[in-house]
Amino acid sequence: MKKLNLTKTLLTGAVLALMTVGFTSCKKDKDDDRDKFIGEWKYNENCGGILVSDYSVTITASSTDDEKISIKGFGGFQCGGSDIVVTATVAGDDLTINDQNFCATQINIQSGNGSINGSGTSVTITYSYTLRDASGVIVDSGSCTGTYTKI
Repeated sequence: MKKLNLTKTLLTGAVLALMTVGFTSCKKDKDDDRDKFIGEWKYNENCGGILVSDYSVTITASSTDDEKISIKGFGGFQCGGSDIVVTATVAGDDLTINDQNFCATQINIQSGNGSINGSGTSVTITYSYTLRDASGVIVDSGSCTGTYTKI
């Protein structure tokens, strides 16, 4: 009987030791850099002296890429009456916007970049754009710098 209890005690101790090693060797997954950008924002921008203010932007995490966010309402641009959705890549506190076209090629958002402040309440983004009419003639282009403020 004593031999059975000793074997049972040793076996239980070995299992607990292995579990302790297994659990302590697990590391917490890296925090998702995108989390601080997710939410509702008010956006104000200056595009070559033209001020655009107080329009709403919604930022969500991409469902297809762990490093990307989707920015609905970007720049106040619309296509067919709906807000465009720009995709940006997030790395730490910074985001990068690659060249994207909307309404076929009538709205072209060119490369841009931005960053979020330390408290996560403000994002500054700079980007360039080109607008074309239906025949492809450029009707406007410029650079914008804007500030998102978390709602």
